[in-house]
Amino acid sequence: MTVPAPLRFLSLQRQLESGLLERDTAARLVLLAALAGEHVLLIGPPGTAKSELARRLHHAFGGARYFERLLTRFSTPEELFGPLSLVALENDRYERLTDGFLPTAGIAFLDEVFKANSAILNALLTLLNEREFDNGSSRQPTPLISVVGASNELPADDALLAFFDRFLLRVPVAPVADASFEALLRLPAAVPDASDSLDDTERRAITRAASSVRLGDEAVAGCSALRTWLASRGQGLSDRRWRQWVGLMRTAAATEGRAEVDGLDLWLAPYVAGATSQEAEALALWFEADWLQAVPLELAWLGRAVEAFWTRGGELLLVLDGENDNHVHFVDPASGVRDQEVMRGLVKYREKTALPDGLLPGYATPGFATYAEVVVPGTVRVGDSVELMPVA
Repeated sequence: MTVPAPLRFLSLQRQLESGLLERDTAARLVLLAALAGEHVLLIGPPGTAKSELARRLHHAFGGARYFERLLTRFSTPEELFGPLSLVALENDRYERLTDGFLPTAGIAFLDEVFKANSAILNALLTLLNEREFDNGSSRQPTPLISVVGASNELPADDALLAFFDRFLLRVPVAPVADASFEALLRLPAAVPDASDSLDDTERRAITRAASSVRLGDEAVAGCSALRTWLASRGQGLSDRRWRQWVGLMRTAAATEGRAEVDGLDLWLAPYVAGATSQEAEALALWFEADWLQAVPLELAWLGRAVEAFWTRGGELLLVLDGENDNHVHFVDPASGVRDQEVMRGLVKYREKTALPDGLLPGYATPGFATYAEVVVPGTVRVGDSVELMPVA
């Protein structure tokens, strides 16, 4: 059982984000959550492509059934779990006809998920956590891979916190920035590409590969440091959440062809450990300044150097300031490489050349550190420009 090559996942991610603006991080996290068998919550106002991402995620998982509902306080269990069986009632059994409803779905999208009533939420808790549905006197296993929840706001009622905790990733989805507004207006109408999808064999291979990924000492040290930092702020994660996060990082490493989780995988911290936007921002700062110890520095020698990525002998090289012997190696870059791999390469380059620690402002995506800003954020492809910029 062969694990799909890393570039396959780049292709799936591009398929999810194709024709969407500023959704590369959300697409990446939604795909990663599903591959790890976890659930993700998209938080943002209406009209920000939350449902579109969920539908595209369904297309990426070949053979998985899809279920979608908009929940309100008037929603009934029948709308999600199916109608009662009249035949069963005649025989004094309380059972639902679940075919075509949430208990038979692989990928599901639940919009305004926190507006559901307690009867629905209680059933959802078991389904999300155990992948089982209580149908009358029996418990029915479900083929659920991942639920994508959506909400315009975080839950204000403490009674909803247990359900909120079932979503391992909480991803903010905002309207496009002013800089992308013109591109949004000119964006052509396009039919999403659904030509590529993972089959059951590939998904099982990913699960097996992830279970074999080592948790490196650097990653353990980072988790311990984060736990101490959270405790100093009166915050913390449950044991279950820590374990789920480790599984997510192992899956991320497996999909990138790595055998070990390293310290840079803690870039996921704002999405796993942050319950509010303020907490997420603080966690991003912790990752950059405390964990990476990467802070803005005056580096006049950097000047303004723009170079390009290209391939030579099967390796991706980054040439800095015209010095051909100073380069960064990447894996299999024939059609692209994740920005996280660029970051790993640049960190190695920094260590190799004894450059001082530093983080330039305006980096492309969460966790992209050191001296480069990717002009086109998300996936770095052969020919993309990387700009080295001094601190203003």
